[in-house]
Formats: sequence, C-alpha cells, structure tokens
Amino acid sequence: IAFNVVEYELEVVDPFSSAEEASAAVTRVRRRGLCTPWLEELARRPAPPQILVALRPNLNAFRLPPPLPAGAPDRRPVIMVGPGTGVAPFIGFLQQRASELARDPARAAAPLTWLFFGCRSAALDYLFRDELRAKVDAGVLGRLSACFSRDPDACAASGAARYVQDAMLRHQDEIADLMLNRDALLYVCGDAKGMGKDVNEAMATILCGYLASRPDRARELAAQLPPAKGPADAAPLTRDQALQLLTLWASRRRYLRDLWA
Repeated sequence: IAFNVVEYELEVVDPFSSAEEASAAVTRVRRRGLCTPWLEELARRPAPPQILVALRPNLNAFRLPPPLPAGAPDRRPVIMVGPGTGVAPFIGFLQQRASELARDPARAAAPLTWLFFGCRSAALDYLFRDELRAKVDAGVLGRLSACFSRDPDACAASGAARYVQDAMLRHQDEIADLMLNRDALLYVCGDAKGMGKDVNEAMATILCGYLASRPDRARELAAQLPPAKGPADAAPLTRDQALQLLTLWASRRRYLRDLWA
C-alpha cells in the first residue's frame, strides 16, 4: 500500500458576515484528508494495529501475464508507467519477478522490465527509492526512468525529464520498437485526468513518429483498424489511427491502464 498524506488550505468566509464585510472575513484554514493522515498515524505507532482490508477480484487483468500454456515464462518486455502512488502495483510486479528468479535461476534471461516513475521532489516523495535501486542492481528491473516535476536541481543533476510522458518521448524509438516489433506489454497506473490522458497522447505521438519512415509497416497496422471516415490522410499512420491502435491493444490486454480520477 502506498499513499501520500493529503494536506491543503481553504479560504473560509464567516457565513454571518455582511456582503461589505465578506472580503475582510476570509480566513485561511489548513485542512487534512481523512484517510491518509489516519494511515500515517497508524504507521507511526510502535506497534501498528491490523487493518481489515476487503479484497475484490482483479477484473481488468492488471497483473503480469501468467506462464504460457507450455509452462514457459512469458518473454515479452514489460513497460510500466506509474508516477506517485501509481508505482505501488509495479513494486508488486517486481517483487513477483524477483521471487520467480530466486526459485528458478535458469530464468536469468528474464524479459526487459522498464519503469517510468515520476514525483515532485527527489528528496521528499521519491517512493520506494531504495527498493527500486536494489531491483536495478539485482537485474530484476532492467531500466528505471525517474522524473521530477518540481525539482529542477534533481533534473539537472541526473538529466531526468519533468514528467513521465516527457521521458517516454525521449525514448520514443525504443518504446515504439518494443511495442511494434517485440510485442511488449504496456501498463499505466495513476491519475486519469492528467497523467493517463497525457501518456495516451504521448504514445500516439510515438507511434506516428516511428511509422512516418516505415510506410509498409504503417499500412500493415492500418489494415487491422476500422476504415477511416472522411478524406484519406497522406500520413502513413494518422493520429486517429494511432489512438485506434492503442484501443486495439487495450482489447488484447497489451495496453492495460488502472486509472482513477
């Protein structure tokens, strides 16, 4: 379980003040969320109590693929995008991979795992920093691209991007090659309104850019999609077709998203 403690300020107006007094009656009040501060308080106790958690089925298949019918491990690369607390399921993915490798050393040639993680500050909210670095050192996590949206010093020191979608665009040819030529799986977890939408748009840009110089491959992919409406576009793969391709991958469980508003 991963969470950030929610704290914010509200401007409160005295409901009994007159219209003339309203501007002078504004008071800034600090508020905290209900759930996350409660969890934080429990976590800081010397002997944390047990918390009852209700389990529910994972209906959207947001998990690593099971072994193939012959019992062999799935060798497809895994790309994970999880800024903030969206990294939580991917910690589980990596722990599962570490357990599998420990049980079967012959799986040393495990498929590539690549995590795009983002947070505001490298010093304040880089969740699971030590565990992620340990997974890289152990070879369980093949690549780690960390981003810091409000930490220009950390970005300058490490060459990191600000947002996960920016980091993906920096590696657009590699990501396109993994998705189009190596049947990679793409998982995205986090905020639907901002990050989820931006990552989807970035993927459309990545696909269009990669296929611009590969018209034969673009036509092959376009043949799998519904016929385009309106006048034909001269581009090898239009943006609408790229978005349709992402939808097709989602239906085939190659592009899985666990997003919340």
